[in-house]
Amino acid sequence: MFHFAEHLTLASKALIDAQLAGFHAFSLAFANSPLADAAFDGGLALVERNVEAFRGSLAGNTVVARQLLAPIAGSLR
Repeated sequence: MFHFAEHLTLASKALIDAQLAGFHAFSLAFANSPLADAAFDGGLALVERNVEAFRGSLAGNTVVARQLLAPIAGSLR
């Protein structure tokens, strides 16, 4: 007898398998096409912008954290 969680797991696996099959069919149909190349380039540009934004945010937060922790670190020496 199956439990409710097992039913959800099986349904989720079936959904993921169906999505992967659809993606695979799409990739075969549009391989080496200008549309696929443009979509890939757009996705790559989006990832690059997100990485640049993350690096900028991390650098700014590091400076602020060091400024806030400087008095504490000085008092521990």
